Amino acid sequence: MCSSQTLAGSCLMETNSDGFEATTAQLYSQASIQGDDGDSFCAFLADVDACTPEQQSLAGSLESTGPAATYLACTEMIRIQRDNEQPTKQHPAVASAASSDSGSGSLVDAGSRAVVVSWLVEVAEEFGLQQESLHTAVALLDRFLAGAAGVPRCVLQLVAVGCVFLATKQLEVRPPSVEQLVAVAAHSFSAPDLLRVERLLLDALEFRLAPPTPYGCLHLLTQATLAAMAMASTDQQQQPCAHPAAAAAAAAAASCGPCPPMERVVSLAMFLTELALLDADCAALPGSTLATAALLLAHTTLAGHCGAWPLLLAVAGMSAQQAQPAVAALARLHAAAAAPGSGQLAELLLPLKAKFGQDCWCRVAAEVAPLELQQQAAGQAPVQQQQQHMW
Repeated sequence: MCSSQTLAGSCLMETNSDGFEATTAQLYSQASIQGDDGDSFCAFLADVDACTPEQQSLAGSLESTGPAATYLACTEMIRIQRDNEQPTKQHPAVASAASSDSGSGSLVDAGSRAVVVSWLVEVAEEFGLQQESLHTAVALLDRFLAGAAGVPRCVLQLVAVGCVFLATKQLEVRPPSVEQLVAVAAHSFSAPDLLRVERLLLDALEFRLAPPTPYGCLHLLTQATLAAMAMASTDQQQQPCAHPAAAAAAAAAASCGPCPPMERVVSLAMFLTELALLDADCAALPGSTLATAALLLAHTTLAGHCGAWPLLLAVAGMSAQQAQPAVAALARLHAAAAAPGSGQLAELLLPLKAKFGQDCWCRVAAEVAPLELQQQAAGQAPVQQQQQHMW
């Protein structure tokens, strides 16, 4: 069975080991990673008496069950994730594909990063990993690259596999073993090399291995959106929610018009978020912003209109002005991915298109919005179907 088949369902309810020690010692001394501070959702309800009237109303609503409670809980967790997000500051060598022209061709740049991320998509499919494992591995890789002053290309694949190793040990029931990860990289490094880079990553990342990801936020956004739609149904209208935020979301859901199947919307949104992983600039965006933009663009593409924007923005707690730059960036990436072509871009997209061309992903890899609709969604100048600078 396709490992990704449960995603929509869950949302709807060149490397060698020569001189490795010297290289990793250099990286170790250079790495300086800023972690993400945690915050407890349960602390929100710790002292209801000290809360504002609105917070007391929310706490009371969460004690019940039903769509209103689901909506309020999910939107509160989205807020907490957004507060905990720290946008990745790309190292100049990674942020610019032209870095090789400045004499740093042996270091990681945006192009080599895109190649290894595309390969990680294949690795995730090979082992049947959860989507969250892939997104977490890429997030850890980007945090490490941002803190290390110049990572040699010769160790990029090893570092990427180390990030997969850390992510899967946290998130998978049966994570791949060291031997399996060495084998999937065609034995281009040894098992001791992988264990040493694991130690390097743990120290560089300060053991903060659970960064907020677009996937996690997309799950919450989907749950909250479905809850708002349920509140807007005929049966729920007979029992309106007393909390103003939930009532406003229900009203927005009632006025958004006919919607495409949510399974297809979520599948296309997941395709867009994974497409964004290939682009260093998009991947540096906060996860909640990227997830919101992906959901907005996916719904617009499949519905043929922007009628659901008020609901989706209310769920995300964002304004259209905040979301539009990310939507525009995703629209450009989506147009470039849909345009026929050959060369490196086509090779990078092959794993993604093969994955999201499966029935379990509703074959959304072939979906693309008309140019005029992309322009309307982006709220800016016409979107040109051209390759991004990193490609």
